[in-house]
Amino acid sequence: MATTLTPEQDAALAKLVADGVLTAGQRDAVRGALTVDSGVPRRVAEVLGYLGGGLVLAGTALLIGTSWEELSRGARIAVLLVSAAVLPAAGILIAGGPQGMRPRVGTARTRVAGVLFGLTAVVGGITAATIATSHEGLWATATMLVLAGCGYLALPSLTCLAVAAVGSVAVAWQVVVELLDADAPWLAGTLILIGAAWGALTVAGVMRPAWAGYTVAAGIALIGAQVPLGSSEWTAWGYLLTAAVAVAGLLAYRLTRSPVLLAAGVVGFTLAVPEAIWDWTGGSVGGAAIVLIAGAVLLALGGLSLRLRH
Repeated sequence: MATTLTPEQDAALAKLVADGVLTAGQRDAVRGALTVDSGVPRRVAEVLGYLGGGLVLAGTALLIGTSWEELSRGARIAVLLVSAAVLPAAGILIAGGPQGMRPRVGTARTRVAGVLFGLTAVVGGITAATIATSHEGLWATATMLVLAGCGYLALPSLTCLAVAAVGSVAVAWQVVVELLDADAPWLAGTLILIGAAWGALTVAGVMRPAWAGYTVAAGIALIGAQVPLGSSEWTAWGYLLTAAVAVAGLLAYRLTRSPVLLAAGVVGFTLAVPEAIWDWTGGSVGGAAIVLIAGAVLLALGGLSLRLRH
């Protein structure tokens, strides 16, 4: 796709011709020199950037899978540190240097740089786990979360947002389950609070685009609410928390008008109601009945959502 001059640039050339600085032929020559077909090269450069980042990550994974045991601990750390340094350096270079690290959503440069920063967080987490002598999982997930957050603050991207979301859930799991050895409701409550924090950051404009921030917030909260279902003694907490998250999603929709939060409320109730009926009846309700109940809930919520939209 050819790039064309802006109206301001065309007006400037026309003024130079009117002032006698340029002839009409010189104007056409300048316009032809500045109008280039850059669409294909940009796409190629973007694909090469993705492939380069993927190869660095694949090479690191291949090394771990084949030669890891043969390397000393120092050699392992050195290899990972080099990989973790190459990725952000390439991202900064592709973004146009430190001066180019500005939010320019949708450009090829920012997309490639964002992916490289996200991969940096992943490799950084592996590096931290290798360096650590205890609680390797916590060091890995915390480092991944911090690096993804730093990458997002430097240059907002969906890749860093996704890595940070996974990192926040992983850190909660490591702290609550592995470190504190707490019960399922504690993990559920922690994840719901993390989801609420993501939602608050999105409302404050820190997380962009808003739909992505709300998706992460709702997803983490719903996952947290479902955690107690994995333990028979905490089953009731599962569907009660899921219903509470669904109500919160519908209330938040009235304030933000984000369809993501409306969908979260619908999904939450669609999960919670059949789960509650299954628990109350001791599992005597068959699968067909559960599907029928879920369909009825969806129809009811569909009508409710239409009312909420007005």
